[in-house]
Amino acid sequence: MNQAVEDINHSVTIEAPIEEVWERISTARSLSQWFMPNDLIARPGYQFHLQSPFGPSPCTVLSVLPEKELSFRWDEDGWIVTFSLSTMNDLTIFTVNHGGWKNADDLVPKANQPQGQVRNFMSQGWYGMLQKLKKTF
Repeated sequence: MNQAVEDINHSVTIEAPIEEVWERISTARSLSQWFMPNDLIARPGYQFHLQSPFGPSPCTVLSVLPEKELSFRWDEDGWIVTFSLSTMNDLTIFTVNHGGWKNADDLVPKANQPQGQVRNFMSQGWYGMLQKLKKTF
């Protein structure tokens, strides 16, 4: 039975003010340091590119709530990525949600692999990238 693939959800607690974490996730230069090369401008409707392992991926900024949330459509396969920030005492909690997956057996065209397999690979990648982000502080 072909079932829908679950969203990727990962969080990391960072010992830094929310303003500094926001800077690391909402500018092209800082985002490139821990995620992928890009030309992001955090403005709703802005079209930018991520340089993924499979080549340039077109993206569109969907929402920007300064120091709270940044959401964008990634590539042409229906993925939506949301970066969320919250605080707990003097810590910042950064959460990534990568949704928009299709059925597990459906192919991701650029990767030429099933959605379920790509999702698992990308979940590991997100985990590693969040650890890399944490080390930038």
